[in-house]
Amino acid sequence: ANRKLTLSIMASLLFAVVCVSESFPEINEMLQLAPFPSQKTQVIFLLLFALDLVGCFAIEHVCRYFFMPERRVALQRAKDSVKISSPTTGSTAADKHEKMLLDDEKQNRALVFRLSLVALSFIGKTLVGKSK
Repeated sequence: ANRKLTLSIMASLLFAVVCVSESFPEINEMLQLAPFPSQKTQVIFLLLFALDLVGCFAIEHVCRYFFMPERRVALQRAKDSVKISSPTTGSTAADKHEKMLLDDEKQNRALVFRLSLVALSFIGKTLVGKSK
């Protein structure tokens, strides 16, 4: 739920994908990265990045589901109370904070999704470009 952490992790992943896909050869030359010996090796690295990203999210959600049921219940209650409450009834500071956290989580997920699409576009360009 931490915006800065999400941004830094996604930027690191995107930078790694750009380097592996050799989308900007100037960056690879500046960092003195040797080219991959074959396209197969490059594809394996890109698939490992994708698997790592998907695996991390899956493990996080499984752990939350099994090991933090009280958090799941609290979040569901907060979601329900936000839907039910109206601005005229007033809300506590905790309700406002919970709504803010839910909004942050939603924005982080949207950001991760968008950056994942950018990374996938680099992967796609690499696969299509190298097969020609």
